[in-house]
Amino acid sequence: MKVITVAATKGGVGKTTITSGLAVQIAKEETVAMIDTDPQKSLELWYSLRKNTENMALIKNVDDLEAAKKMLAEEGADWLLIDTAPSNIKNLIPAIQASDFVLIPTKAGAFDVTAIDPVIELCHQNRKDHVIVINMAYGEENGIPDDMVAGTAKHLRKHSGQVLENVIENRKEYASASFSGQSAPEITTNGKSADEMEALWLSVKKLARRFEAVEE
Repeated sequence: MKVITVAATKGGVGKTTITSGLAVQIAKEETVAMIDTDPQKSLELWYSLRKNTENMALIKNVDDLEAAKKMLAEEGADWLLIDTAPSNIKNLIPAIQASDFVLIPTKAGAFDVTAIDPVIELCHQNRKDHVIVINMAYGEENGIPDDMVAGTAKHLRKHSGQVLENVIENRKEYASASFSGQSAPEITTNGKSADEMEALWLSVKKLARRFEAVEE
């Protein structure tokens, strides 16, 4: 079983949206379990609204992540996604320790970029790989130049580590989908959010294989 923790100390960067969207993509091919460690329980709410839960499960009332991880592995789960709370370092530590690698979402802004430093430091302290994904990005149509995202990615690669090539844009369907327990690709036909989520899933699969090979 592969375990990914989605973590950021800054709120509003789309951790739960990424976790739920990634779970939907995984469930098309393999089984996925989710654990929501955020006291706000947004992921649990999303799951309670969802109608199609084939190949996925959400585990509630988890006090011991390592014990839950062991149980899920014994039950044959292929993936475990752990959603976390912002601004809660104490909460992040066991979630990072339980992971194979950490997915860190950030917006393309100065305050958001600097806010990921504590998560990266925790990854280093616990010898966990991490990768950054730029989320909720605006493009030219919103009055923000494309080179802002490219510049953010370049800065992050230089100072903070690996950044995914695929960027997730700020599309209204990501927010709309949460009201019905769906992912953006499930409610839209324009293909853009579907391409973004599929690219994220492919990147995560590739990274999981690579990190696993390095450990071996």
